[in-house]
Amino acid sequence: MAVKLTVDAGSTLPEIERNVSERVAPLAQWTSPFLAAIGFPNRIEQVGSTKHEHLEDTLTAHKATVNAAATSSATSIVLNTGHGARFNRAGMVIQMDGSDELMSLDSVPGADTLTVTRAILGSTGEAVLASATARILFTPPVESESSFTPFSQNRTQVNNWLQIFRSKASVTEDEASVTKIGIPNELRYQESQRIKELLREIAYATFRGRAHATTPQGSASIARTMNGIIPLILTGSDPSTHNAADGVLTQNMIDTVLNDMHSKGGKPDVIVVNQAQKLKLNNLMEGRVRFGVEDNVLGCVVDEYQSPVGGLLKVLPADEFCPVDMLLIASMALIQPVMLGKADPARGQRMDGPFIIKPIGDTGLAAEELIYTRYSCEFRNAGNGGHGIVRNLSTA
Repeated sequence: MAVKLTVDAGSTLPEIERNVSERVAPLAQWTSPFLAAIGFPNRIEQVGSTKHEHLEDTLTAHKATVNAAATSSATSIVLNTGHGARFNRAGMVIQMDGSDELMSLDSVPGADTLTVTRAILGSTGEAVLASATARILFTPPVESESSFTPFSQNRTQVNNWLQIFRSKASVTEDEASVTKIGIPNELRYQESQRIKELLREIAYATFRGRAHATTPQGSASIARTMNGIIPLILTGSDPSTHNAADGVLTQNMIDTVLNDMHSKGGKPDVIVVNQAQKLKLNNLMEGRVRFGVEDNVLGCVVDEYQSPVGGLLKVLPADEFCPVDMLLIASMALIQPVMLGKADPARGQRMDGPFIIKPIGDTGLAAEELIYTRYSCEFRNAGNGGHGIVRNLSTA
């Protein structure tokens, strides 16, 4: 049996212990549920530049929202502003949700009013309601057709800069030499603490980071910073958002954003919220839960959300890095974390997850290590329906 001797070093210094026989389990790397869901650090992609660029296709929208009611025989259907561009091929077969009628697009609209032929293929004309969803079913060609206008997607080049996240671990020779209670190696312990702090910074940047408006690449006096998913959504050309105006979270708010995302061709599959909004989301479902006679805990925790406008979404555990007044709806297939560089063992460097640990020499009786990574993220289609936000929610 190992003998242990503890020396009290006072209130400001750790206790010193000798002859410790057991090994202390390493500190688990700590992160946010959203970071883990997007694949950080296990699915992180190595890139070769501080400016990460990717090609992005616009999403393929297959439905639109009707702006004004129409009779069962009206041949003009008015859509919401900007939705007419989704109908770019004559002959498209269209159907309103909740209706059996089929109609055909006569010509490509110049704006947001469709000219259609009603009650085709043996269907019966029905009144069209304002706010109805108009779906593009298919565009059937005739066998003798010689040419047609293909559906095209605009492709753009999008970039996000890789931000430097760095810290430093430093211990004196005395600190490194003595063994403290529960800490077999002081330098490794300091590394783990600094990594935990860096993970917190990375999580905040992933949600809320903003690139510099005029010098995103950085300079001698300006730090290079990345864009997070929330600013990219809010500054997008056609974002899927809903302003709650300090209202309490409701199912209708969530479904409004989901419907807009789906109408633009998005495929959302994850909901992310802070603890405050997670409780509100749980409360939405609480009255719909059945309890057995032996249950002794009243309440529910929502980990899946079934939307009437399409799809089953996973609700991540509460993420403290998500803004407290927002609910984020994301598509994991459209997110890719990236990093630059690997450790060079020939220079004494090593990797700890996505972080490079680089010795920066001994200064007198102190040992120091630099801990850093260069990280960013692709958030494809953030500003045009790939991801969405319910914002300005009540936090009371």
